[in-house]
Amino acid sequence: MTRCQLAFAIALLICLAACEKLGPDAITLGRQGYNDAIEMTSEQQLLRNIVRVHNNRPPLSVEVTQVIVGLSAAASLSGSIAGLGIGEKGGAFRTGSITSGTVNSGLSYSETPSIQYQPISGEALVRQYTTPIPSI
Repeated sequence: MTRCQLAFAIALLICLAACEKLGPDAITLGRQGYNDAIEMTSEQQLLRNIVRVHNNRPPLSVEVTQVIVGLSAAASLSGSIAGLGIGEKGGAFRTGSITSGTVNSGLSYSETPSIQYQPISGEALVRQYTTPIPSI
């Protein structure tokens, strides 16, 4: 096996191993991140509404109703060799000669979240503000 073939095989194995872990790890890491963000912004919204009510202004609330995240990952590996001797001995291209070669690789990852919000009003808003906070 030549060096080029060995490098290609190693790169291919790394890409395949990375893709195998992408799905489960994305769920494990992504879910907690979105949960933390929703919890933090809900707490901020509650504090702002407490200040609004204190200043005789109406509370404004929205809730996150849906989070959809699209994940995409791609890897590429390519190579080229110029002057790969295929002619007769002594010809322009001698058998076994390699004059130049290149190896290119690429890796991309994208996350595209789509988040839907819904205003809270009426009975749901009143229930949210009149429900006692449990003691710890």
